[in-house]
Amino acid sequence: MFGREGFILKKNAGLILLAAAVLFLIFTVLQKDEEKKSDILNVKEYGAEGNGKTDDTEAIQKALDEGSYKKVYLPKGNYKISQALKVKEQTEVYSEGASIFSGSGLDSVIRVNGDHVHIHDLTVDGKSRTLKGITVEAGSSHTHVSKSILQNFNQPENSELSRQTVAAFRVEGSTNHTTLDQSRINNVMARNPIKGWEHHVSRGVLISPASKEQTTAKNVTVSNTSFSGIGPKDDGDGIVVQGFKGNVGLTVTANTFTNVHKRAIKIQSPGAVIQKNTIYNSFRKNNHYTTYYDPHKYDMWAAVSVYADDVSIKQNSISGSGDYGRIIDVSNASNILIESNYIENGRKGNYADSSVVYITADRKGDSSNITVANNTLANGRYGIFADRNSTKITASNNRPINVKDYQNKALKKKAAELAEE
Repeated sequence: MFGREGFILKKNAGLILLAAAVLFLIFTVLQKDEEKKSDILNVKEYGAEGNGKTDDTEAIQKALDEGSYKKVYLPKGNYKISQALKVKEQTEVYSEGASIFSGSGLDSVIRVNGDHVHIHDLTVDGKSRTLKGITVEAGSSHTHVSKSILQNFNQPENSELSRQTVAAFRVEGSTNHTTLDQSRINNVMARNPIKGWEHHVSRGVLISPASKEQTTAKNVTVSNTSFSGIGPKDDGDGIVVQGFKGNVGLTVTANTFTNVHKRAIKIQSPGAVIQKNTIYNSFRKNNHYTTYYDPHKYDMWAAVSVYADDVSIKQNSISGSGDYGRIIDVSNASNILIESNYIENGRKGNYADSSVVYITADRKGDSSNITVANNTLANGRYGIFADRNSTKITASNNRPINVKDYQNKALKKKAAELAEE
């Protein structure tokens, strides 16, 4: 009898232990689920309305101030702000169909200052009265913006910002590992000439120092993003890097450019890879300068301008209805590779004065070690033009189509001299 009772006691004890283990497991799962929920900060729980009328600046900023190592979530709605929102380190900001827009003239809608910030699935709207969309400030690293829309930026009227450069996405110096991916940049225009230069300047993406003290921005990637409506023609460019002496390590890949008034890409600091982009000249006698003399000979100045060393341009598709002044524009730059691109001047344009690849240098050797190989060069006065100051230029296996001369006389002479050597 004692043995049977002992068996029953042992069995009950086992069941109790099993039940306790199950309860502990359920408690642990629920606790982790609550922890996950607590890691998501809903801006509406901080007082944001998202109705497009109420000023939600304070409420959203409160959530962002508590957002480090957490996620700040914006439910669907239109969130009006009156001051730039500041995003600190280790913060993820995302939405489901939400738009943050400026209710007044601001420098930026969002300013990132810190490491490991991820902003995604968000519309940032300047309402054509804010200078910049997202600014990545000096000292930030591993900033990632994806699946977002940055639109409607212009100089604020009647403010100190009314004569400054417009940009949808601004990367300052002293930053590292900045990425813009799978996004859209639309309608970035300049209504006024900038102070000190007197031309209208706008950028889809601008990578440049905000002060002399800032060091070179490093490892910037712009990928899988569409650019449209960047202007006017005075100096409206899709992507610009400038002001750095060090190698930036810029990668521009798989983007699409349409209705970009002056050029798609301008490189003025060394170290860039431009690959697998689609650039389309959308204009035809309807794109004009406002502060420059306008010869009315071309619709866009260039597709890509390279004014710095160590740049690779590969596997891009460049075409359009209008014509370019020159399509690939290289000046005072060395160690340049132009390879395996399809480069076509305007199908409906007058390209009698235009060259497909145009290479110049102010002084002897300022443009040097340039390879142009395995490209299709279509519709132009010259397939490749190089002035007398440009040296060590290699042209091989290119396919010229409807060009009056594959190479200009100076380049033919250089090629003959190299062959004799």
